[in-house]
Amino acid sequence: MAASSLSNTTAMVLCPPRDVWPAIDQIRNTHDKAACKWPPHVNLCFPFVPSHKFETRKVALEAKMARIPSFTITLDTFATVGTSKKKEGRRFICLVPNVSNSEALGAVKSALKSVFPECTPRVEVHLTVGQAKGEECPKLIEQFEKQWNRLTWTVDNVAFLEKTKSRFEVRGKIALGSPETRAPEAGESEQKTKNEGKRKK
Repeated sequence: MAASSLSNTTAMVLCPPRDVWPAIDQIRNTHDKAACKWPPHVNLCFPFVPSHKFETRKVALEAKMARIPSFTITLDTFATVGTSKKKEGRRFICLVPNVSNSEALGAVKSALKSVFPECTPRVEVHLTVGQAKGEECPKLIEQFEKQWNRLTWTVDNVAFLEKTKSRFEVRGKIALGSPETRAPEAGESEQKTKNEGKRKK
C-alpha cells in the first residue's frame, strides 16, 4: 500500500510509565526540540495509519498482542544516531533500550506489520533525549551519564499516540500477554488457521 495512506499525526510506540517521565524529561526539556510535542517514547511505527483505520483493525491487533509475553526494557546506555538534517550536521542523542526478550519485541513488530501491512516497523529502536551537532555529542553524553540513574520498566502494552493540537497524546493501549505467554513462531498463527479450516471441512 502507498505511503500516502499513512498519517504523520499517529504512531505506535512503547511508552514508559508516567511516574518515570520526569527523570527522562529532565534531559529532554533542555536538549530535545520535540519534548513539547511528544511524551517519552520508543517509536515502533511512525508515520502510522489514521485513527479510524486503527480502530477498525484494533481487535485483530489485540488478539495477536495477547499471545506475546510482556518483557522489560532497561535504559542505561546513551548513544547517537543520524538524522535527516545532514546539512546541519546534527545527530540524535538517545537512550538505547536493553530488551530482556528480543524475540518478544520482534513478535510485536511482526504483529504490527501483519495487521497494518502499509506500515514499516523500525528495525532499530531508541528513545530520543536530545539533538546536537556531531562534535558536541561526546561531551553531552558524558554529562548525561553522570546524572542518569538506570531505569527499568515492564513493557506490558503498546501505545497508540495521536496528535491533538500541538502534542501527541496516548489515545489507546494494546495489552501484551503475561510473562509466561509464549511468543508465536513465525507463520505459526497462519498455519494454525489453515489446520482449523481443514478440521471444519
